[in-house]
Amino acid sequence: PNQGSAGSANRRYDSEVAYADHYIGKLLDALPKENAFVIFCADHGESLYEHDYVGHGRRIYQTCMHVPLILRGPSITPGRDSTPARLLDVMPTLLAATGLPAVTGMFGRNLLAPQSTPQPRFIETYGGAVPHLPGAKAIMADRPPMRQGVVLDGWKLILNGRHAELYRLPDDPMEKKDLAEQNPGKVEELTKLVNEFDSRIGKNSAEQAPLTPDDIEALKSLGYVN
Repeated sequence: PNQGSAGSANRRYDSEVAYADHYIGKLLDALPKENAFVIFCADHGESLYEHDYVGHGRRIYQTCMHVPLILRGPSITPGRDSTPARLLDVMPTLLAATGLPAVTGMFGRNLLAPQSTPQPRFIETYGGAVPHLPGAKAIMADRPPMRQGVVLDGWKLILNGRHAELYRLPDDPMEKKDLAEQNPGKVEELTKLVNEFDSRIGKNSAEQAPLTPDDIEALKSLGYVN
């Protein structure tokens, strides 16, 4: 990639982070400390020319997947934890922290509970991640994910059709050394997990829910509907 373009993109991104950090600090200062639970998280990261790609909709490298998750609350002991987490875990964690039971059918888990064995994290793009062309999202929405993957015990598999990439994240956090050819057994093991996940999770089966005018305006402001 053009180093000038990459440097400019990083500077603009850093500026946005600094701006958000400043005002998040003001918000936290205004919240009551004794009884407020705060979760800071992100839905995705951003690739800024890593792997020759700019954006976040069509790749599942760590630049797009490795996002912050920070919890603060009266029952939470300060510290760092390397336990993998997903956004699916946010609601079960909040329910447990406030003494409420998890809702039946939730896929997530309580992040504050001890973890005995490593849990896989599944990741995928979706068929609608396409340029802003008239009707393109509707056409692509029923298609299978462009890429799927799983992270387990330091290994990460990325599947793009029949092509597989395998990385050892503790040694290669920027995913520069593909180990798929040297580790066919690990590729087969992780591919099986992805296939099991794919068969367990329904695709395009969600029931249509009525939207209020406020819902529609919120979706328009985020660019999800025209």
